[in-house]
Amino acid sequence: MADEETESVVYICRHGDRWDFANPEWHDQMKELGYGTWDPSLSPLGHKQAREVGEYMKRTAVLDTILVSPYLRTIQTAIPTADAFGLQLNLEEGLAEVLHSPNWLPTAAERFKYFPQVNVGYSPLHAVEVTPGKVNRHTGMPREGFPEAYWRRLCAFAAKLEQEHIGKKVLCVSHAASVALVAAILRTPDLGSVGKMAPCGIFKLVKRGAGPWELEQKGASNEAYVSENSPTTFPWGFEEKDCALWASKLEDMLGGEATSANLTKNDMSDYDLTAQAKIERRSRARGTSLALSLEARHVDSAREERGTIARRVCVGGVDSTVGDFWYDEVGTKLVECSPFSRRCTGMGYLGTETVHIVYFVAGDACENAGCALTSDERALDWCKMEKILSLYI
Repeated sequence: MADEETESVVYICRHGDRWDFANPEWHDQMKELGYGTWDPSLSPLGHKQAREVGEYMKRTAVLDTILVSPYLRTIQTAIPTADAFGLQLNLEEGLAEVLHSPNWLPTAAERFKYFPQVNVGYSPLHAVEVTPGKVNRHTGMPREGFPEAYWRRLCAFAAKLEQEHIGKKVLCVSHAASVALVAAILRTPDLGSVGKMAPCGIFKLVKRGAGPWELEQKGASNEAYVSENSPTTFPWGFEEKDCALWASKLEDMLGGEATSANLTKNDMSDYDLTAQAKIERRSRARGTSLALSLEARHVDSAREERGTIARRVCVGGVDSTVGDFWYDEVGTKLVECSPFSRRCTGMGYLGTETVHIVYFVAGDACENAGCALTSDERALDWCKMEKILSLYI
């Protein structure tokens, strides 16, 4: 049991920019050589981001231990921080990627040959179990199910993490889907409120004494410490349907009651490049010529004077112009954006079609939204818009 003076801190960091996302041809090259593609390394940018994380953590944090997913990209991301603090890397299977196949990756001893920061004497807190009938198509080996089996693993790991490291400052380096680990530690049914995780995004959770875990920093943006990002590795979060499933399963997965978590106010001063990244990645994979420019503006002052910010993607009709009218999924013209809205727009030309990426800064009338609200009070649903966007490419 922790006394009132005990403070436990958990940082959860995602790996940096991936080599395979930045270089799609790598998959074919690896297959030609007879190698698997499920364990890519960081790109040069990813290594740069990892170094910046190490510098940031050294400036702002105190660490007692570092737990790392056993994948190559997470090990590489954690090394600069380990070196900065003089700590070893403990390879923790509880932090492994989704669709994980146990006993497929190199062991800690095998990793040590190339990464002497790895602690070969560490015993993981959690062992991943395969789900009957599930096979990883990349490894050909039995794997853990997703999402529910993965979530159950994270809930179990969260409990072990809290028990084992009470009063400690721990950095966990993992993957984008570990936003669910944040929600598991908080015991919150609202997975969507945790938000997305940027490449090298860092969540900070703090527990004081016997009190609840509090989320003091979100990982949707890395702007405070990372100088450069790529559109190919972008902020990621669970879809709405997954969030609903999480809420319905959480108490069973936790083996106890969920809580109303103490979440920080979401920092919306950053901008979300998810849609842009998806367009660029798909166009690159298909050989489509795409010129996409995106102007992003900080909206701190707008937030203070307007309230809630909702950012979504809309697809403009072929006869629409920037700043004119917008169309919904069935081609119905919508009224021009409300006078209180501001926007910055990016345009990508795909044949005769124009894709408009619009960031709305909305007022209190949009407070309930995770969508863009037009002056005729109709909301454009993000999931539908994303599906439409995919049709254009």
